[in-house]
Amino acid sequence: MTKMNWNTANVDGAAPITMRFARLVGEVLKEVPEGTEPNPKYAYYM
Repeated sequence: MTKMNWNTANVDGAAPITMRFARLVGEVLKEVPEGTEPNPKYAYYM
């Protein structure tokens, strides 16, 4: 979990890209209505 995000010039990010991505996916999943099954495929969130 120490991968750097080479897609940005921000070299002093607070979290590795893997953690940041997980948080962003979590933000998306918060918007899924109750009773709806979220798509489990990684590519869906790209």
